[in-house]
Amino acid sequence: MKQLEDYYSGDEAWYRSVEIAKAQYWVDSPLQLELLKKVENDLPLAAMIFAKVGEGCLEWLEMRVPALGGRKPQNCLQLKEHVLRLREALMRMD
Repeated sequence: MKQLEDYYSGDEAWYRSVEIAKAQYWVDSPLQLELLKKVENDLPLAAMIFAKVGEGCLEWLEMRVPALGGRKPQNCLQLKEHVLRLREALMRMD
């Protein structure tokens, strides 16, 4: 059975989305810096999470997300395929 990471749009699409997210939303606020720590200092990931989730980003990291196979976003940081699943899910969010 295919998983979301099997449909990953690729690094080029990811980094284009990240640049937009950083330009529009990232200002190094205390909340954003705390988010950055929680995602192991992965600035592109933190910027995308903040752009898509906003002020509830820290809580969202601990929620079980159906698009992630019921995993918590925080738990998707250890395995490459789960990171790709998280990236694709973020790119698909409105």
